[in-house]
Amino acid sequence: MKNVICFVTVFDFSLDVSITVMFKKVTFDKENHYRM
Repeated sequence: MKNVICFVTVFDFSLDVSITVMFKKVTFDKENHYRM
């Protein structure tokens, strides 16, 4: 059971990270777009 909890935590964490990365990338692209 402990392994399942660990997996869920890791999955949740990676999901958070990917969302953050996507958000930063979108923001970065917008800034670059306006700068041109």
